[in-house]
Amino acid sequence: MMKTFEKCNAQDVIIKRFNSVAIDVRKLDCDFYLYLANDERTKRTWLGEFMSEYEWAEHVAGYLDRAYNN
Repeated sequence: MMKTFEKCNAQDVIIKRFNSVAIDVRKLDCDFYLYLANDERTKRTWLGEFMSEYEWAEHVAGYLDRAYNN
């Protein structure tokens, strides 16, 4: 991950602290985070599928359906 962000000259996205590494999501343009922030334009793009190839993501798709499509 670190090398990928460095290649893109985006290393300021990385937050390094003692014994942890994280990403500053405020510096990303991410449809998932926009959707969670209730962005109307992004909500209209929801097709009911979220990372369907991963079993662990099923509960997230259910949450998104319930939270934003009622």
